[in-house]
This record gives sequence, C-alpha cells and structure tokens, in this order.
Amino acid sequence: MDVRGLLFDLDDTLYDYAPCNAQGLEAAHKILQTSVEISFAAFMQLHDEARNHLAATLGGQAASHNRVLFFKYIIEQLKGELTPALVSELYECYWQSFYNHMCPHPELHQVLEKLSPSYKMALVSNHTTLPQLKKIEILNISRFFPVVITSEEVGVEKPDPQIFHLALERLGVKANESIFIGDSLRGDIEGAAQIGMRTIHTVEYIGRKSEPSPADYTIGILADLLDIL
Repeated sequence: MDVRGLLFDLDDTLYDYAPCNAQGLEAAHKILQTSVEISFAAFMQLHDEARNHLAATLGGQAASHNRVLFFKYIIEQLKGELTPALVSELYECYWQSFYNHMCPHPELHQVLEKLSPSYKMALVSNHTTLPQLKKIEILNISRFFPVVITSEEVGVEKPDPQIFHLALERLGVKANESIFIGDSLRGDIEGAAQIGMRTIHTVEYIGRKSEPSPADYTIGILADLLDIL
C-alpha cells in the first residue's frame, strides 16, 4: 500500500472515552450536590439539554464541547443565575476525574511503535485544545505525533475539509497517500474520504453498527492496523 501519512482520531479510537466521561460526570454531580439538591438522573437530563443547546447554537465549533459551557448552562438553569466559582469547580473536578480514569489501549504503544518508523503521523480531533493535549500527555503518545490538530485551532470541525487539509499540510503529505483512522462515520470516515483519503473505521469502543461502513477497511481491535498496513 502506497501510504506515507496516517491521521488518527483520539477519543474512542486510541482509548475508551465512555468510562472516563462517566466518572467525570459522577464526580461533578457530587460537587454540585454540596450546593444544590439534585439527583444524578436530573443532573444528566440538564447535561443532555446543555449538549443539545450547545450543538444547536455552536454546532461546527469546538466550543460546543467545552465543559465550562455545559456546567454554566446547568448552574444557570438550576439557580436562575450564574455562580462562577461553582462552574469552575465542576469543570476542574470533571476533568480531574476523567484524567484519573484514562487507560491507554493495551496495545496502543506497541502498535504505534511499529507504525511510527514507516509513516508520518498526526492526531486530528474535534475538541478544545487543552483537554486533548492533556489526554496525549496521560496516554504518553506525544512522541508518535509531531502534528496535533484540534477543531478549536482551525475554527471548523470534522467532516469539514479544512481540518484535514491543515493536518496534511503540517505533515507534508498528500491526501491520496494518506489514511485516516477513526470511529465516527460522518466526521472521520466520510470527512476524510471526501478529500481523497483512504479510511479505516475502528469499532472497538463504539460497537459494530448495523449499517454498512463506507470505510475502505473496518477493524475490531487496534492491532488489526498492522495486518492492513
């Protein structure tokens, strides 16, 4: 396979996002309960309202993922006014618990060690920059990825072509000689394919969908990359 560049998504591709997020939300709820009596179910209902509100108002922008805005919305709905210190505490508590529960894929370093001598590699993520950099630090994978692109710095999100083009430009490779590896069919697979990249859909953490994947390849575990590449 004539490939020079490998572009990876981060969340639900190189580690399991869901349990970390769950721990972060539980920790934030415990902090919130010291100020407001609210069940976890009611807290999650407000959280989902916040997510929908931010998606509707800030869709396509990295700010729609910003946990500060999630917690700001929740506090305003509960109290009818803003409590900055509480928002800040919820934000810090969420991320600290999230980071504390992050575990790299058991084969992550082995796979990246085998790939890195042969390919230029980048991470491309729809998120604000600081949490993604912290995740990279915790996973201890910065040495594999000289290029890290977040939607916050580009101003658009996958599947917008601009974010892929910037990553390719920074890597110094062309679309037709690169592969994108990610879990999102729309953001990662369809987004990369529309500019001429080949694609690998990883379903390890999201489960296999009933609909067929348009990706060139689908992998069940990360080590399957080595069989393809």
